[in-house]
Amino acid sequence: MKRVPKAISPAVPALLAALLLGGCDTLYREDISGRLPTSWVRLDAEDYPVVLPAERGIVPVAARTRRMGNIFQSYRMVLPNPTTLAGENRLNVDVEYVPTSVFEMLDQPPRAFPIPLYTATTLEAALQTEFPEMETEMAEAPRRGRYGIYDYAVARGDGSATCVLAWQLLDDRKRVLPESIKAIRLEWRYCGQGAEPLALLRPFERLSLTVAPDILPAEPAVVPASAREIPDETPPAAPTRVRR
Repeated sequence: MKRVPKAISPAVPALLAALLLGGCDTLYREDISGRLPTSWVRLDAEDYPVVLPAERGIVPVAARTRRMGNIFQSYRMVLPNPTTLAGENRLNVDVEYVPTSVFEMLDQPPRAFPIPLYTATTLEAALQTEFPEMETEMAEAPRRGRYGIYDYAVARGDGSATCVLAWQLLDDRKRVLPESIKAIRLEWRYCGQGAEPLALLRPFERLSLTVAPDILPAEPAVVPASAREIPDETPPAAPTRVRR
């Protein structure tokens, strides 16, 4: 005798749906731990991402670091502040590594820094935040440091204090960066008492990166003459005013 299949009870699909939407959801939860920043960790001096020129006499007060997966690593170095101005003298170093697998390439965390680093709008907002109640000026021409061209702005207050904000994006993987690094963002914020902007920029121009052993200085021959490093005795190019 031919067996007739029994009809499926309407309760069975409902039970399966409840299991999928209920207690089984943890089996398919997305792992986002690799796309969230870790907590900041204090660095020992031997692990600092840069070496500042000794002749400038700037010794970092402290440094910390954090990661976002295996792609981004950020460093924050606190520098001494010889002025009475509010704010923290610092050097920021953000490193973007090249993914080492297809999974890292397809599941990258959000960018740790924008490209371009600043627009006219974001720069003005940053200068207002960094140097409130000071007159800020954006330099007309870029300058050149050990690793190539960078831009900067100058802030002046009512007294003798002067501040600079300099930023640079290193992305030359043919001549400067090793194959393991895609880009490095540098930002230098420094205020000094009775100092010219050029003196405040010199440590930034001459620092040495140590986040990788094979980061090379940029070649002077590929830099336009207008952006070459200005001699010590020559003042920096006259800035153009951004705001009062």
